[in-house]
Amino acid sequence: MVISLVFDLAVPKAIHADGEFVFIEPITQQVYTSGTRNYLPEAKDREPRLVMELPISAYNSLVGQTDNSPCIAARGFNLCEHNQEDVIATNFLPMGAQVGIPELFGDRVFTVVDRMNARYYYNIDIWMREYEDAKAFGFKYATVEVF
Repeated sequence: MVISLVFDLAVPKAIHADGEFVFIEPITQQVYTSGTRNYLPEAKDREPRLVMELPISAYNSLVGQTDNSPCIAARGFNLCEHNQEDVIATNFLPMGAQVGIPELFGDRVFTVVDRMNARYYYNIDIWMREYEDAKAFGFKYATVEVF
């Protein structure tokens, strides 16, 4: 029982949309740069490349939850200036990868713009404007669709 629980937490369940188990492959997408502003690629109506059950939490732009530059995500993306709750931090997907979490957020598409502590490799952290919203969200397991 304990070994099974540890294995479930350490190795995500990865299946294609048709139900086949697969190995996780790198997905190549990027955050584009125009001068000093970053913009994210548009989501298109498409089937997910990968479907996984993952732990999900939320965070804010606060020094206690980030580093000493809390508004600046990895690669210089400014979360506070962007001010949209459509970005996430994760370590197992490349910057710019797009994901959906339909059971929690419907059709909303999130873009990877930040990283987490290395010990949280197969986790997703959703950026939220308000501390109370992130605290109320807590920690959940949900199905994540990678596009």
